[in-house]
Order: sequence, then structure tokens, then C-alpha cells
Amino acid sequence: MSYLGRGSNLTRKAQDKVSFLATAGQTVRTGLSYVPTHVDVTVNGITLTEITDYTATNGNSITFSVALALNDEVTIVSSKTFDVANHYTISAANALLAAKATNTAVAAKAPIASPSFTGTVAIGHTTTTGSKFAICDGANSQIQFFPEISTDTNLTQHYDPTASAYINAETRAATHAFKTGTTERMRIDATGRVTIPNQPAFCMSVNAYSGIDAAAAGIHVIRFGNQNSGGVLFNNGNNFDTTNYRFVAPVSGFYQFNASIRIDSGSGNYLYLTMTKNGSTTAGRDLDVGVGSYVNRHVSQVLSLSANDYVDCNVRTSGDTSIGIDGDSYFSGHLIG
Repeated sequence: MSYLGRGSNLTRKAQDKVSFLATAGQTVRTGLSYVPTHVDVTVNGITLTEITDYTATNGNSITFSVALALNDEVTIVSSKTFDVANHYTISAANALLAAKATNTAVAAKAPIASPSFTGTVAIGHTTTTGSKFAICDGANSQIQFFPEISTDTNLTQHYDPTASAYINAETRAATHAFKTGTTERMRIDATGRVTIPNQPAFCMSVNAYSGIDAAAAGIHVIRFGNQNSGGVLFNNGNNFDTTNYRFVAPVSGFYQFNASIRIDSGSGNYLYLTMTKNGSTTAGRDLDVGVGSYVNRHVSQVLSLSANDYVDCNVRTSGDTSIGIDGDSYFSGHLIG
């Protein structure tokens, strides 16, 4: 007998559904695919009873016990089977997870809830010896972090692909040091004092009584740093040319210069000490009317220089037959920014 309700064959859930309108007197529907005893048939919304209302035994056709009327709405739902053996059971999944928890490669990594790693971690880069964490952008620009131990001097390492060198930074409570490769370039100590060991700086003196060429009136370059006289007190960066007695700027910037000379002998109408930039621009002068012995001249100046600009010192005289420059004369300078 036909009844309303849900068929008992739908327990497998995976289904194929075929719907059609019947022709007048139709008794068979072919071209189907089903598993016998796992099929439900409805006509005009009424579920039919298998054997009583239809026969479905061969898997590809259904025969109706009573001929269908024209345009009866027929729906055939067949429940499909699946292979349980090809799926993990709960016990199989639990066993797999338990095995992974003891795997050495996995155990070395912390769970997401507590991200503390015992091995090295790299993103886009293989870490170098001693590094625990590295990040690379794919073009060799990278940052590496090293463990904080008392003997370590490179706690972070930044790679400069243009220079093909590492720029290291040491970070501690007492000091901050910045390096290119292994060479320290700047250090900030715990009190805030900054040292820049490679900053261009120099201090030169002259050999007593031979600081300038003996000559009459004119411009005489003072031979600061004459190597024969041991006149190099310091020349950080070797930017003072001791053959031409001039400082050559290695980089553009602002430089502080100081010059002081002692004249042990001389005569004439005037003498003044000048500081010149590139041999022509007067950067500073100390003028005295009348030249005598045992007098001092001083010049201090801050100059804006481009790379390869040079600065030297000279005396300008009128009518002098000889001038003696004492060894207590000095010329110094340094890059200030």
C-alpha cells in the first residue's frame, strides 16, 4: 500500500535523484542506475511501496504495478554506497596524531599556543652558523638574529647586497656597536657617548724654521705634515696629503678647521695667515700690519666641502726676505656632519 513519509532506504545519505513526467499508461522507466533494495519512488508526492507498487531488482529499470497517468510527476531516489575501508576511522586518526607527536622533526617545533623553538627558523633564507632566525626577501637582502651570549659581538646581522657585505649591530645594555663586516664603525656606550673610529680627522705640525719656502713677497704654502720632519700627529683616514700639504675631503659634508702658526722671525709691511679652499677661495685670514718676530696667527673656520675639495694654509707677505715658522705651529680638522 502507498504511504506518506520518509523512505527507510535513505540511511546511506549519498543519493542519485531522477524526476520525470509520465506518459499515458507508462509502466516502465529504464536508463536508471541503483542498488536493489536501496531505492525510493514517489508519484505526485506519494511514496510508493516496493514490491506492492513497483519492482526494482535489476539496477537499471523500474516496473510500476499500476500504469501511470499522463503527466504524473515521478521521482526516483537511489541511495549510493561508498567504501568505508578508504577512510580514516577515529581510532586510526588518533593513532596517527600520537605517532606525529613523538616524531623528532615535529617535536622540535613548539605548538602554536606556545611558540618557543629549539631549532633554527628561516624565512626565504638558510641561516648561517650561529644564527637562530633569518628573514630574506629573495634578493639576498636579509636580517639574521644571533643568540644573546656574553661572548657574541654580532647579535643582529643585516646583509647589504649592493656592497656584498654584512652590516652588524651589537645590542647590549652597556653598549650599542655598529659594524660593516667585522669592522666597528660606531659605538654608543651606556652613558650615551658616541665614538666614530673612522671619522676623517687630522692634526699636522711643521719642522721648525722650515715651514715655508724662503722667498720674497707672495703666497707661501705652509708645509704642514712634512714627513721628513715627523709632522704628522695623526691622520685618521689618511685624507691629509703630506706631499701637497693639504686636506682632501673624502665625502661631502661640513668640516671644522683650525690653524695656528708662530712666526719666529720676519720683516715687512704685513703678513697674514690664510686658509684656502681649492687653492683660490679664501676661507679665513688673520691679518697683521707689520711683521715681527715671536708673534702668533690663528684661523678657525667651518667649511662646506664636496668630495675631493681640498683645504690648505698659507702665509701672504709683502717685502719679506725670510720668514721663520716655528715647530709649535699646527693645522687640524675633522668632519662634523
